[in-house]
Amino acid sequence: MFLWLIIFPPVLFTIVIAIFYWKQDAIVQELISTLNEDFKGKVEIGESHVSPFENFPYISIDAQEVKIFEDKIADSEPIVHLKDCYLGFGFF
Repeated sequence: MFLWLIIFPPVLFTIVIAIFYWKQDAIVQELISTLNEDFKGKVEIGESHVSPFENFPYISIDAQEVKIFEDKIADSEPIVHLKDCYLGFGFF
């Protein structure tokens, strides 16, 4: 029983991080979709990379080619265009 208390937390943490890496694009796209539902304009992100260990316990998201539009019209010009942007949040 004592062995389970030692082994279980690191194994669980490893599984959560593995799933996070595997699904990182889907997680970021879901966050953008949720943001676009609440936002009057539209936000687009080209590529993104999640770094859970670089600034642990904070999680960093490197977003490239971030475009923010004033409205949801398809052919409008972006009001903000960032080549590289870092977003961070606390995990705990």
